[in-house]
Amino acid sequence: MLTKLLKKICLTSLTLCCAPLWAVTPLPQCKADGSIDICYAANLQWTRNSIYSGSVVNGYAQGEGVMVFSSGEVFAGRFERINDDKITGVGIYRSAQWVYEGRLQLGKFDGRGILRFSDGRAPMNGWWAEGNLIKEAR
Repeated sequence: MLTKLLKKICLTSLTLCCAPLWAVTPLPQCKADGSIDICYAANLQWTRNSIYSGSVVNGYAQGEGVMVFSSGEVFAGRFERINDDKITGVGIYRSAQWVYEGRLQLGKFDGRGILRFSDGRAPMNGWWAEGNLIKEAR
C-alpha cells in the first residue's frame, strides 16, 4: 500500500508534497543535539544539494524517506544508506526527463527496475548494473 501511495504522490509532483506522508510516523522528532538514536527528520538540509524528510538512525538516513535534490530530482522510498548524495535503496527516483522505479546502488540503477521517459519513448524494463540495462524483462 505504501508503494502505491508513493507512486501516486511522487509521480504527480517534484515538490516536497510527500512530506505530510512522513509526518504521521510514530518516530519522535530528531533533536539537534543527536540525543535520539532513531527519529524522524522533516526538511533536513542533508547536504548543500539535498533536503531529506524521513527516518534517521544514528545520524544516517535509513528506512522510509524522501530526498529532494537542488537539481529538482526526487527519490522516495526505503533508504539503506547515502554516500555524498549517492543513494542506496529501493524506491521511485524522478527527474524532469524520466522516472525510475527499482533499486539504486550508490546512485546508479541496479537490480530489477523500470525506466520510463517523459517524452513518450518506450520504457526500459529489466535488470540493471551500474546504471546500464544489462538484460531486458520479457
